[in-house]
Amino acid sequence: MITVMSKPKNRSEKTHDWTPIECGFRGVYKTHLGEWWGCARKTNKKNFRFFVYNPPKELRNHRFWPDFVSIGHGWFAVSFSCSPENLQEGIEVIERVLREAFEIKK
Repeated sequence: MITVMSKPKNRSEKTHDWTPIECGFRGVYKTHLGEWWGCARKTNKKNFRFFVYNPPKELRNHRFWPDFVSIGHGWFAVSFSCSPENLQEGIEVIERVLREAFEIKK
């Protein structure tokens, strides 16, 4: 499962332009290599379940590919070893994995 890396507490927060929707948020995971639609659904007051629409084929060679589970119609649910602390952290972790997928030597 995808691991949430600890980060320095004084790090400035990057803002993501995700739009609130009835059951959570929707937006775009962005890297220098592309953008992918996504959403985060609230599972309770504190936690989210993250999804990516049509992730890149390069992700299939990443060690975390098994954590992207197809739920149909191009959408993939993302599994974490422990839930991200907040929406921001979940988005950043998924963007990191997407970037890493393009760096893997085949």
